[in-house]
Amino acid sequence: MQYDGMTFFNVRELAEHPGLPGLRISRFPADVRGGLEVSGPAAFSRGCEIRLRPEGPILLHLMAVGELAGEVTICWGDYVERSQSLPAGVITAVRLERPPAVERMGILPRERYDSGVCRVVFQNAAVVHYCGREAWSNIAPVRPEDVPERRFVAYGSSISHGALAVSHTNSYLQKTAQLLGMDVHNLALSGGCMCEPVVADLLAAEQWAFLVLELGVNMREHYTPAQFEKRVTYLLDRVTAAHPGAPVFLITIYPNEQKTQTDTLLAERQRAFDEVLRRLGAAYADRSVHLVEGSALLTGFAGLSADILHPSDAGHAQMAHNLAQFVREHISAQSNA
Repeated sequence: MQYDGMTFFNVRELAEHPGLPGLRISRFPADVRGGLEVSGPAAFSRGCEIRLRPEGPILLHLMAVGELAGEVTICWGDYVERSQSLPAGVITAVRLERPPAVERMGILPRERYDSGVCRVVFQNAAVVHYCGREAWSNIAPVRPEDVPERRFVAYGSSISHGALAVSHTNSYLQKTAQLLGMDVHNLALSGGCMCEPVVADLLAAEQWAFLVLELGVNMREHYTPAQFEKRVTYLLDRVTAAHPGAPVFLITIYPNEQKTQTDTLLAERQRAFDEVLRRLGAAYADRSVHLVEGSALLTGFAGLSADILHPSDAGHAQMAHNLAQFVREHISAQSNA
């Protein structure tokens, strides 16, 4: 999305909210949020960025609304400059000024981004409003050649949204994108990811080189295996019809404490959901759906945080390495077929 001379990356709506200044930065438009069973996480700014090419100093005015403070990391291209907190309930000025070293970065081998692009990366689950900017010189638009040519889209739970990672940029999908030299539109929903039809329709309408789906962990308590299968089937029907031949990576539930249980509802559902995903992966293989075992990406429980559910930074790093390798192998094989 383009607004105020800048690129709002992975943002599909900037909207006013009564009694609050500025425009809410949202990954999901209102018509999709209205169809979500758990809509609160759709407002989280984590996974969004503001991108621009400032030719001089600029102040961005941002406000974390609600009780949770926000945090942004300022990057110049691939290079991190600093992080800044956004205290809850107040408008905070974030100063962007090109560091002297940016000019020297141009002689280094480029990875994903041109070093002249300033990236304001939203790191946590705060809800953030954009409240304007002050610029003392020109802001040039971000050019297509400044950013990765290819992008993938991901949908999943808080695991895929980077919960409990020290920063969002350490989460496995962000690291996968880095390893593959791509951008990622992260549409994961902490506490949500119920495979609602409106999300399936949104994913089908998005532009992507491939799609990553991490499904089931939040649906275990609320849905039967038959209900789960019906929703995942609709999702796969929609995305494969809209993107014929494009790879879809379907991940079984990552290792968690329920993998060691035998007599709980969650453990029972988890095993059943994994079998559903395996069966659908096989059924849709001719539509470029590739099943990925979660335990092949996160290979042990030591990669989890103390809640025995969400990966630690070490777990995220392992998952990214293994997922990137899996994607490379299957895209290469598909290209050579």
